[in-house]
Amino acid sequence: MKAETTKKSKQQKKKSKKDSNPIKKQMNSSGSKKEDGKDTAKDATKDTTSSSRLQIGPFYYIVAILSFVAGVYTPSLYSQYSTIFATVTNIHRTNNATTIATTNVTATNEINEGSSSAKETEAATTTSSISKKSNSRRKYVECNDHHLSQFLHDEPIKGLHVLCFPTPDEQEQHDQEGDVDQNPQMMKIYKYAYSTSSGSATSATDKDILQHDVPASFEELKEYLSTAVNVEMYSRQSVKQPWAIYSTLGKKLVREYDRDVSIEKSEGVSENSSSSISSIIDKLQKHGMVLLFEGGSWLWPGVRIGFERTIEIYDHDNGKKSSATDTSIQSQNITLETLSLFPLVLSVKDFISEEECTHVQRKAEPNMQYSGVTLMDRDQGRPASDFRTSQSAFVNSVNDHIMTRLEHRTASLTRVPRVHQEYTQVLRYGKEEKYDAHLDWFDRELYKQDKNTLKLIDNGRTNRLATVFWYLSDVEEGGHTNFPRFNKGPQPWDFTDCSKGLSVKPQRGKVIIFYSLTADGVGDALSLHGACKVEKGIKWAANKWIWNTPQSFIRN
Repeated sequence: MKAETTKKSKQQKKKSKKDSNPIKKQMNSSGSKKEDGKDTAKDATKDTTSSSRLQIGPFYYIVAILSFVAGVYTPSLYSQYSTIFATVTNIHRTNNATTIATTNVTATNEINEGSSSAKETEAATTTSSISKKSNSRRKYVECNDHHLSQFLHDEPIKGLHVLCFPTPDEQEQHDQEGDVDQNPQMMKIYKYAYSTSSGSATSATDKDILQHDVPASFEELKEYLSTAVNVEMYSRQSVKQPWAIYSTLGKKLVREYDRDVSIEKSEGVSENSSSSISSIIDKLQKHGMVLLFEGGSWLWPGVRIGFERTIEIYDHDNGKKSSATDTSIQSQNITLETLSLFPLVLSVKDFISEEECTHVQRKAEPNMQYSGVTLMDRDQGRPASDFRTSQSAFVNSVNDHIMTRLEHRTASLTRVPRVHQEYTQVLRYGKEEKYDAHLDWFDRELYKQDKNTLKLIDNGRTNRLATVFWYLSDVEEGGHTNFPRFNKGPQPWDFTDCSKGLSVKPQRGKVIIFYSLTADGVGDALSLHGACKVEKGIKWAANKWIWNTPQSFIRN
C-alpha cells in the first residue's frame, strides 16, 4: 500500500509540474482531491509557488488590469477575475507567507473532506431527532386548568367528550419517582365536555371524570367508549356518520373505522405484533388532550355565551404549501365569539374585506331572481313567496380567485374541507322583504314524500352540518337574523315574529356560524332561524351551506 501511495504521489507531482498555467491551477484547486492530506498540501504549494515564480510576468499584469477596467462595465467579469488578480499579486510579493498559508488551508480542506460525510450524517440524524422531539412537544396539549377551560362547558354537550392522555415521558417520570399515590398513566374522559367546576382539572368531582388505564389498543379504547361512555358504534342501520377524534385545533386524528397497525400485523404478518402498543393510541398520547365527536364532524365548542377563542385561518387549502418556497399562503388570526350555546351560534368580525363584499355583490347581481324553497310534505303546492320574498343567485368560484379564496377561508374557519361546501348563495333583501323561520337541515320525517330529498340526504346519514352566513352590507334598520329558540326556547307559533330569541344585526364583513347538527350528528331543532324584515335600506348577504360529507358542487 505504501509503495502504491508513493507511486501515486510521484505521478501527481509530475502532473502538477506539467501544469504551468497558474490562473488555470488557481481556478481548479478547490475541486481537487488527494490521497494524503499533508503530502498533497506541500506538493500543491511547491507546484503553485514554482509555477508562479516562472510564469508571472508583464502579460498577466496586463490581463488583470484589463479585466479590472472591463469590470467597471461588466461587474460579473470583474468579480470572476478579481480573485485571480489578488492571488497573482500576493504570490509574487510574499512567496514564503503564501506557501505556509496555502499549506494550512489545503491540509485543513483535505481533512474536512475526508470526514464530511460522517459529520453530515451525524448532524442530519441529530437535527432530525431534535425536530421530531420539537414537533411532538408542539402537538401535546396538557390537560391543565387553562386548556380544559377552553373546552369544558357548564352544561353537558351531548355527543362531545374530552379525552386526556398522559405522555410516555410522564410514565417514565412516574416510574423513576415511584409515586404510588398518583398514577399519571390514567386516561381521563370528561363525558359530554362537562364539569361542574367550570373547567377545573383539580376540583372536579369524581362523577365528572371517568378514569381508566391507557388502553393497549384502539379496539380496547372503542370497547371502553361503548360501555362506559355510551358512545354509539356505527352500523348499517345508523342514520349518522361514524364518530371521530380531533386535536384541539380541529385536525381529524382518528375515525371510528380506523384500525391499529398492531392488529393488522397480528392477523397476517407477525404473531408478536398484537401485544405492542397501538399506533393509534400512541398518536393520541402525543396530542394529550383530544376531542371526540359522536357525529364525526368538528364543531367549535362554544363553552359559554361570550366566550372568545382566537384561531389561525388560511386563504388556501388550510395552509398546505405546494412547495417549501411557496409564499402564496396568507394567514390571519380571527376571534370566534359564542353568541349562543343552544343552538350553537358563533360570530366573527371582519372576516370578509370591503373589496370582497363588493366583488360578491357584483358577481351575483346580474343573475338575481326571487328565491325558491324546498317544500315539506305539508306545504306542497304553496308558492315560495308565502315564506320567502328575497332575491338570490348561486355563484361558483370557477376562474374567480376571490371566490376561491373565500371558500378556502371558510373551510379553514370551520375546519371542514372545502369539498363539503355547496355553491355560494347570494341574497338581497329590499324593504319589507324577509324569510320566515326555517331549518337548513333536512328532517327525513318531514320529507317522506320527497324521494329526491331523501336520496340527497342518504335517508338521513348525510346532511347539512353548518351554515356560514356572510353579511355583505350594513342595514339602516331591520334585517336581523333571528333565532327564536335561543337558549332552548319553545317552538314558536308565529314564524314571522322576530321579537323573541336571539337577533344578530347585519354588519358588513362579519360572518356567523350556526350549526344545524349537534355534536352527536343529530339534526338540531333549536337551529330554527329566520331573516327579519328590512325596515330601511337594502340587505346584501350570502351563505355557505356545509355538509358533514363531501359533495359534488366544488372540486379541489
